[in-house]
Amino acid sequence: MIREIITDKNMLELNPHGNYGFPFYLIYVTLSAYQFGRFNCHWHPELEIACILEGTMTYQVNQNLYQLGKGDCLFVNSNALHSGCMFENNDCKYIVATFNPSLIYGYEKSDIDTNYTFPLLNTDNFTSFVFRDGADGNEIFQKIMKEMAAFYTEENACYELHIKSRLCELWALLFEEFQRSQLPSGAGLAEAKQISRLKNAIIFIHSSYTDPITLDQMAESCHTSKSEFCRIFKKTLHQTPFEYLLRYRIQKSLPLLVTDTCSITEIASQVGFSGSSYYSEVFRKYMGCSPREYKKNLMN
Repeated sequence: MIREIITDKNMLELNPHGNYGFPFYLIYVTLSAYQFGRFNCHWHPELEIACILEGTMTYQVNQNLYQLGKGDCLFVNSNALHSGCMFENNDCKYIVATFNPSLIYGYEKSDIDTNYTFPLLNTDNFTSFVFRDGADGNEIFQKIMKEMAAFYTEENACYELHIKSRLCELWALLFEEFQRSQLPSGAGLAEAKQISRLKNAIIFIHSSYTDPITLDQMAESCHTSKSEFCRIFKKTLHQTPFEYLLRYRIQKSLPLLVTDTCSITEIASQVGFSGSSYYSEVFRKYMGCSPREYKKNLMN
C-alpha cells in the first residue's frame, strides 16, 4: 500500500498525530512506501523527531538540506516546512515521532514553558537540528527513540508516562544545543520571510496545477521578482519551480491512471499538460515507465 501525507490547500498535514488525551504518534517508516520514494513538502504545529535505522535519505527543513544515514537523529521544529526523499536511490527505514509540545511543558506559562519550550519554539534560528551518529548526545537520542518506540508499540502499563519522561530527556538535549547555537536577535528573520513567500508559491501551484501556469504568476503569488523567486525556490527545494510543478502534476495523475474512466489524453489534460505526448515524456522521466506501463503493472 502506498503511503501518503494528506495536506490541505496550505500544505498543513491533516494526518492525525495522536489524540487530545495523548498527543503523540510514532511509526516506523520505509521511504519506498511513498510514491517516488519521497514525501512532499508539508508542515504541522507539532514537533517531529526521527532516527535513521537503515539506509540513507535526504531531508529538507526550510532551507536546510541534510543527508542522513544510519544512526543520525533529526529534530524538526513546529511549523517548519519539510520534505524527504531517497538519497541516490537508496531506500531508508527510520522511526519518526510527532507530538504536541504540551507533553513537555504541561500548561502555558509554566516555568518549564517559560524557560525551556517557549524560547525554542518561537525562534527563527532553530528550525531543525541533527545529532550525527557518534556525536555528543546522539547515543542518548537513539536510545530514547528506540525506548519510546517499544513503549508505544507494546502499550504496557504506564506507557504514556514513560514516553513523556523520555521526551523531557530529549528536550533537555535539544535545549542545550539550542543555547549553544543562538545567533544575534533577528538573524533568522530574512530566512523566515523567504520561507513564508515560498509557502505562498507552493500553495498557488497546488491550487492551480490544472491550469497553464507561468513563471510570472508564480513569482506574483509570493510578491517577488522572477529572478528572486527562482533563486529562493532553487536554494530551498533544490529544483526549479517548473520541475516542482511537473512532479506535482505527475503525482496528481497517478490516482486517475488506476481508473478505467479516463483516457491518457484526458488524464493529461486534467492535470495541466498540453497534450498526451508531453505528459508521457515527463511521466517516463520521473516514473521510469510510460503511463500505460504504470497502469498495467498496477493491474497485474
